[in-house]
Amino acid sequence: MTDGTKLSGEIQVPHKVGINKVKIKKCKSCKTEKLTANDIKILTVYSPKENNEYSFHYTKVYLSKRQKKAKYAGLYMVYGANNYATIYKASQTYKVKKKGEHIILSYVAAPGDFPSVDHYIKKRDSDKTELLASTNLVNGRRNMMRLLEDAPVIWKRIESNELGINHADLISREYLKETYDY
Repeated sequence: MTDGTKLSGEIQVPHKVGINKVKIKKCKSCKTEKLTANDIKILTVYSPKENNEYSFHYTKVYLSKRQKKAKYAGLYMVYGANNYATIYKASQTYKVKKKGEHIILSYVAAPGDFPSVDHYIKKRDSDKTELLASTNLVNGRRNMMRLLEDAPVIWKRIESNELGINHADLISREYLKETYDY
């Protein structure tokens, strides 16, 4: 929690990014409690059957460098991290597969909407979590290059059009490898 306390119990997996409350049951005979999302620093979900671990951080996100106030805040799923940066991956919905315990990203697109999966980045020396890539952006390449200029190898691959918005997973993994020792 943001106050330094640690809680343990069964929870409902956060089902969307903008969730305001998380339900927790600390023991089988305990009553279900509701936690306010902005009181949560890190939420780690363990799936004992498949030995998977998922972390969610409460963070405020900015969609552009000019934005003075965060556009959204919520529990964002950690896609990957090193000592220098954390990359989050978000969509409209987080779901748990029925036959397993893998958390998947999905979207429920309304008629006319484009499904979207977004990647955000928070660097150690920044107080902002910024939009890195979104599958529904027409032109996000310039912003991506601005955010990744501290990783020249991956930056050059983006500049040469070898990689783009549709390669956000690969770009994120490669960026974390390149900045591992920063």
